[in-house]
Amino acid sequence: MEIDIRKIKEKKRQQKDKQKELVINFDFLNREINLRRKKINDTKKERFYNQLGVLFSAGIDLGSALQIFLEDKHTQIHKKLFSQVFDDVIGGLSFSDALKKTGQFTDYEYYSIKVGEESGKLQDVLAELADYFALRMQQRRQLTGALSYPVMVMIVAIGAVLFMLNVVVPMFAGVFQRFGGELPAITRNVLALSDWFSNHLFTIFIFVLATIVAIVYMKRYEWFKKYSSLFVLRIPFIGRLISKLMHARFCHSLSLLTLTQVPLLEALEMVKKMIGFYPVQEAIAAIQKEIERGGQMHEGMKRQKVFDQRLVALTKVGEEVNQVGQLYSKLYKQYTDEVKHMTSIMGNMLEPIMIIVVGLLVMVILIAMYLPLFQLSTTVF
Repeated sequence: MEIDIRKIKEKKRQQKDKQKELVINFDFLNREINLRRKKINDTKKERFYNQLGVLFSAGIDLGSALQIFLEDKHTQIHKKLFSQVFDDVIGGLSFSDALKKTGQFTDYEYYSIKVGEESGKLQDVLAELADYFALRMQQRRQLTGALSYPVMVMIVAIGAVLFMLNVVVPMFAGVFQRFGGELPAITRNVLALSDWFSNHLFTIFIFVLATIVAIVYMKRYEWFKKYSSLFVLRIPFIGRLISKLMHARFCHSLSLLTLTQVPLLEALEMVKKMIGFYPVQEAIAAIQKEIERGGQMHEGMKRQKVFDQRLVALTKVGEEVNQVGQLYSKLYKQYTDEVKHMTSIMGNMLEPIMIIVVGLLVMVILIAMYLPLFQLSTTVF
């Protein structure tokens, strides 16, 4: 039997081509992953500003500080981005312009650093920015920690109730049909609910999915931002927590900008872009109009319902003694402590409430299923 060498070579060549195609496909996937990781998160920014601030306080110049920061471990995308910042600074570009050129830093960061460079307070600005991002991470962790357990309990409860309604209750329904007789009202209602869920489960899934998609799509419209944010603020306890959180961010941002001598109107414009919460943005726009007409900031704040009386009163005092930045810095710490306290209370309250709700739901279903059996046993004996 003759062996065709040409066919063997052809097969090997085809196998190599397939391997190359796989490599290309995997390279494409890697590019997709790298693109998603390109954005700098709050953790990276906090570390960046904190380390630069520490190096500045040690008397190290900006170029050397950036070079030292580059020596740490970074992803390939982040290393390339910070290397670009370092090259631009060494090439004569200002630090603020070098950050803005990357497109990964907000206007709030850009203007804060720019003012710090012009006023000679870059070290203080870097420390404040590090505190700002540390605060954002802390608040996010607090909310996650407070809500993670109740959300997990709620998911388990919904799963358990759906399982009982779609599996356990139909089994009892077959038993009740064989025995006949009049069923208690609670049993009839649970059986009717089980039938409804079984017949409309797919419809419920489509409705929930469509609602999520609609919310994500409508988030870009101003009217949706307005009414959804107003709805959130009216939720008991949650609304107060969100309000305190927005107050803390407002005070921290404005204190940093005013202490670095940014003009008030420009500072308010940057704060408005940074907060991203519609009622606060709308209130800041009204305050800007009040100042442009020759009024004072506390007068514009007094007409807005989103600001509490304490903030308005202390703003008035700060304007009279020309120490708005110092007072806002103290208010920021107070609001932060209040947010932390309210978050811990919310977590402690939701845990037992969710457990009680789950217990009640399971108890109602079990009573509805076993009550006819108890009545039947009583009739027999």
